[in-house]
Amino acid sequence: MHNMPCKSTEFAPDDKYCLIKPEIPEIVEKTQSGLVVGLSKKMIDSRPTTGAIVSVGKSDKYKPGDFVVFPSTDGLDFNFTDGQFLILRLESLIGRKI
Repeated sequence: MHNMPCKSTEFAPDDKYCLIKPEIPEIVEKTQSGLVVGLSKKMIDSRPTTGAIVSVGKSDKYKPGDFVVFPSTDGLDFNFTDGQFLILRLESLIGRKI
């Protein structure tokens, strides 16, 4: 995890990159009686594969606010003062919600 001493809105990615706020799903499993079931390490450590674009370099296809899908193996994790984000190459994006 890389630390950035600024807000995500103060960061502008280069032409071929985008800044994404990953969607981190809450994974909670409960029994019928309401007991929380232990989560596997794999479930906890898995990286997100969806998120919203905060800012983007030069792209005719993607824009800020787009909800996108990307491989969990791509991107760099950054911790800005306003949260955790990913920086991805535009070519890594698989698609977007329309």
